[in-house]
Amino acid sequence: PRRRRAPGSDLVSLLLAAQASGQVEDGAELLAQCVMLLFAGYETTRHLLGNSVHALLTYRALLAIDDSGWAIRLGMVLAGAIITVALGVLGSLLVNRRTGVTAAFLYAVVGVAPHLEGMTLNGELLAAVPSTVAIALAVRWYRGPRSWGWLAGAGVLAGTALTMKQSGIDGLVVGLVVVMLARQWRAALVFAAGAALAAFDVALDLGA
Repeated sequence: PRRRRAPGSDLVSLLLAAQASGQVEDGAELLAQCVMLLFAGYETTRHLLGNSVHALLTYRALLAIDDSGWAIRLGMVLAGAIITVALGVLGSLLVNRRTGVTAAFLYAVVGVAPHLEGMTLNGELLAAVPSTVAIALAVRWYRGPRSWGWLAGAGVLAGTALTMKQSGIDGLVVGLVVVMLARQWRAALVFAAGAALAAFDVALDLGA
């Protein structure tokens, strides 16, 4: 209604003008166009910019150590190693040590090997590090002893992963599921507060 009364130069006003002229048939089509613009336009652009900034900052920090490219390869190997260890810990916590070793081995061969072959440190690999460790910390808290430190750390890492890439939401979703299984609302608040704190801090840093 506001755009109909006072149209501007924005895209929604242009769509309303197209509807008035008969180029857009009905309100349902107009609504579908607006929803598509929101998720296909705004969301993807926002995440693209955020992912690019994270990647540039990471590459800049690694190149400050060694500008020959070996630092980037080392960062990639380190990221893969952290995820491998986290998966091993998860398997041990959920089933037994043999399962943890098997999970770590399979990821090292199937999951990390393609990255090692291409020597790429991409957004998926970067976001997977805090996301996987967040899940491991949440499960560690669930299995006990239930220290708030494990849960707060899981929340912070899950929030950080979410700011790096959309796929980083895995850590947040699984962490919340683990907390809900424990049926402790205070635990859910601690986890959510950690995630919100991390996301807010990263947003402030990027805004600065």
